[in-house]
Amino acid sequence: MTDTPPNGSNPTDESLGASDDTKPKSGIGFEHVLYMLLYAFLGWVTLWLLLIMALVQLIVVLVDSKPNKELRSFSRNGAQFMFELMAFLGFARTEKPFPFGKFPDVPDAE
Repeated sequence: MTDTPPNGSNPTDESLGASDDTKPKSGIGFEHVLYMLLYAFLGWVTLWLLLIMALVQLIVVLVDSKPNKELRSFSRNGAQFMFELMAFLGFARTEKPFPFGKFPDVPDAE
């Protein structure tokens, strides 16, 4: 039993209409792996920074009875950065986050 079609010809990518431009790229490049390692480290640092900022915000709320607007804004931008970073690491987006892309600027909800 062979994999040859009944007409005896062997289909190639050219005969099926696929060109080099439309073929999906297999695997990831070395450059992407380096970016992933860098962003994994930045994600770890950002996570701890956001947790520390949450604790500081908690202390501010306990003392002033209201959250600090600047801390809230920075936390919102940091959370958006984490989202973009994780989307890049999970191959959900190809655009590189900060520092090679734009730092997220989430408008204030109020």
